[in-house]
Amino acid sequence: QMIDSMPAGAQKDMQQKQFDLQKDEMRLDKPLTYAQLAVAGILNVLTLVGGMKMRRLSGYGLCVAGAIAAIVPLSGCCLLTTPIGIWALVVLLNPVVKAGFGVRKADPEDDYDRRDRDDDRRD
Repeated sequence: QMIDSMPAGAQKDMQQKQFDLQKDEMRLDKPLTYAQLAVAGILNVLTLVGGMKMRRLSGYGLCVAGAIAAIVPLSGCCLLTTPIGIWALVVLLNPVVKAGFGVRKADPEDDYDRRDRDDDRRD
């Protein structure tokens, strides 16, 4: 309503200022955007490393940190990673799974990959 009551020249100037403000807000080279990308990248790497450690039942704390990092909705894939992160956290907090990490830590010679290779050779 305020713009409608202005003269044509002032109206155009006001619209141009609003357009410039919106354009500046959408810039991708702002420092905050770089910081967000850096944090998202770190969290994505943490999620990936935590998932790889989870497969080997080693580094329980890193696995939990990776699951929590997957829950944080900073990356573009948050619709996919958030439910998977919640699921991983629920599984990791299960006492049986915690015990599995403890057994693995107590017996580092027990290599699950070696066991799988031995099973393949028997076939």
